[in-house]
Amino acid sequence: MSGARRSDTAPGVSDGRDTAAQRRLAGRIGHDLNNLLFVIEGNLALLREAVPGDPGFAGPLGAIERSVQLAGMLAANLLTFAGRQMLHAEAVDVTTVLVQGIAALRRVLPASIEIENRTSADLWAGHADPRLLLYAILNLGLNARDAMPDGGRLVVAADNRLLEPGTAPVGAVTQAGDYVALSFQDSGSGMTEEQIAHALARHTGESEPDGDVPLGLPMVRIMAQALGGGIFVLSAPTGGTVVTLYLPRVV
Repeated sequence: MSGARRSDTAPGVSDGRDTAAQRRLAGRIGHDLNNLLFVIEGNLALLREAVPGDPGFAGPLGAIERSVQLAGMLAANLLTFAGRQMLHAEAVDVTTVLVQGIAALRRVLPASIEIENRTSADLWAGHADPRLLLYAILNLGLNARDAMPDGGRLVVAADNRLLEPGTAPVGAVTQAGDYVALSFQDSGSGMTEEQIAHALARHTGESEPDGDVPLGLPMVRIMAQALGGGIFVLSAPTGGTVVTLYLPRVV
């Protein structure tokens, strides 16, 4: 298979399992978060003017600025999920975005969690929104962190996969073809099949059967499906979890 196969934009895509109430909530949170970030960015600019070139403030101000950028991506993803913002998909150098995401994860994950990068050297270009892809990488890394409160190992892998008819993981993608697969494998507590299904189709306001499942996982699923890809979760209660994000190949 060759060539980009999907439209370049896909507003607020839903697969039928996401309620209007969930999207409205995401929209309100994204809007309020953007307002708060506007205030933080303004005050950050004032602080930089007040202490120009002071090395004692360079580190803390830089950390605040990076946090604001990550929060901005979160707000953008929330608004996309709510249908208020478009997916701007293009041919993306997945390796470059993955390197950026892993670097950010190394800054926010505790030292007790070891991160291993197993990215293939000849990775294909993927059909994605680079801004939201970076958020998805951060989100999946943070989900893995939450599953390893006492520390552990996170293996981030990326490779090229040709999915033949009938060989695609059930529920992962809708059609056969060439995909870039990004996998996040943690050594933490796993999930049952019921918990996996609940995590991927979570509705706002539902109570969790065993602990909280981040709202970001359904958002990553919706983003991947909007791009023509998908997400697959493999887990066992005592064997850790592997989350694989599939992006269509672009030639």
